[in-house]
Amino acid sequence: MSAIGDNEARDRTGALISTSGDALADFTDRAFAFLEQHVPRRNAEQVTAGLDFLDRPVSLFSSRATELERIQRAKAWRATKYDAGFGWLSGPTEYGGGGLPGLFEATYDRLESLFDCPEDDPFTPGLEYVGPAILQYGTDRARVDLLRAIYRGEIICCQLFSEPDAGSDLAAIRTRATMSNGQWIVNGEKVWTSRAHVADVGLLLARTGTEESRHRGITAFILDIHAHGVTVRPLRQMNGEEPFNQVFLGDVAISDSFRVGPIGQGWEVAMSTLTRERSAISQSERYRAGGLAEIAGPDRMRALAKLAGRTSDPVIRQQLASCYIRHMATKWTTSRLRTVPSSHTSAVAAPGIGKLLVARHLTASANLIACLLGPRMTAHTGTKWADNWLPFVLGAPGPHIGGGTDEVVLNSIAERALGLPREPRPVAE
Repeated sequence: MSAIGDNEARDRTGALISTSGDALADFTDRAFAFLEQHVPRRNAEQVTAGLDFLDRPVSLFSSRATELERIQRAKAWRATKYDAGFGWLSGPTEYGGGGLPGLFEATYDRLESLFDCPEDDPFTPGLEYVGPAILQYGTDRARVDLLRAIYRGEIICCQLFSEPDAGSDLAAIRTRATMSNGQWIVNGEKVWTSRAHVADVGLLLARTGTEESRHRGITAFILDIHAHGVTVRPLRQMNGEEPFNQVFLGDVAISDSFRVGPIGQGWEVAMSTLTRERSAISQSERYRAGGLAEIAGPDRMRALAKLAGRTSDPVIRQQLASCYIRHMATKWTTSRLRTVPSSHTSAVAAPGIGKLLVARHLTASANLIACLLGPRMTAHTGTKWADNWLPFVLGAPGPHIGGGTDEVVLNSIAERALGLPREPRPVAE
């Protein structure tokens, strides 16, 4: 008999998952006991009342200073979790994973969201994009050398996709990789690279064919960020933070054993990675039950309106109602998208649809917050609960760009799911 009853387990995981199976029930017990032993629970009263923003800033992105301050603690937590068997539950056992179905990983993520665990935001690219790409497309050497270290938190990853002259047209990248004496020599420049300043390796796209070959001439590699010839420079944002970087590559050598996928098929690797990124934006629950959309959910918005003394304002009340409707529509739609069979035509569009919904919800919520708080959010009047929302409002445009701009995602949905004709390309002169 499980020590945790069915109803209690459902409450703890925040979802109506079946606990009738002995294996899942035992796993839930063990995971909960592990978390209670190592980390404190979140303040349940504050979470229920939507007031859990009182003690800390609310942000979609960690500041550079905060990230550097917390990174060692985050690494220690990932190692502790991994060594206890909860670090990579769905991964293949031959590469250090737990070999369990995805339901176990989802159950653990929901349990962990109830505890005040060290934020492992720096590990997001590795856990959700780069690690899966190495597992699917990488060489056996890359899998053996990197996967366990990624999921244990020993190394941090980044993505090296965008370039200054390519904009959102990923097929126009110019960074070039040339084979010389049995290894690849890379020259070029990348931009908007999150966490390159703390990363150890990066998933790199480089051109190995002609520029005219566009996406058919791109190859993916794993780059050692500490290698000779790699220079990382910060990019300062409007909020004064530097979460992104510009990366310069000058005659950087990469072994062919760290090529990811066949030569010339990096586009497939990139599209697979961007699909995972869009799914993570719409569905990730590693930081809060309900995912990113819950960060500015209706409970928090109602609590904020009450603190601001605006609950009797009819315009604000209407906006709160709209927030609730939009939040529930996003929640139900992204939940439904999880169940789309991979063989269905709409499966290719599901991650993009979820990403668009979450991005639009977060922006609308940021507009409501700005309306509620006004100058109080930036004037530092001594109301910390108001100051705490400034990072969120300034970061709200981010999800419209992450995983591909909204325009790129809309084009993908139109062409790949709806079967609409591609936009005509200009004829080269």
